Amino acid sequence: MACGVLYAVRSVFQDDEGQAEGRVGSDMVVYAYDTSRGQELPVQIPFPNPYQYISSIDYNPRDNQLYVWNNYYVLRYPLQFTPPPPTKGDPPECTSLSP
Repeated sequence: MACGVLYAVRSVFQDDEGQAEGRVGSDMVVYAYDTSRGQELPVQIPFPNPYQYISSIDYNPRDNQLYVWNNYYVLRYPLQFTPPPPTKGDPPECTSLSP
């Protein structure tokens, strides 16, 4: 959960096997739900899974990083946020991740 948006990864057990066959890869953030607007957001953000077993993902807003426990390795991913496209009547918010 970051900036009021819940993000979900496609798989925690696989590396990207689907892209070679033209499917959405398994190591992608493929779901986002904006809790302030109550709506799903379309996303396809690459998410590396080098050790092929993710047991925990946590976002730290103090340093804008994801901390990932992946098959006995602790990994950090710095994040960049961009405002979503403006919509009528809604002020810009921090609700999307940049790959």
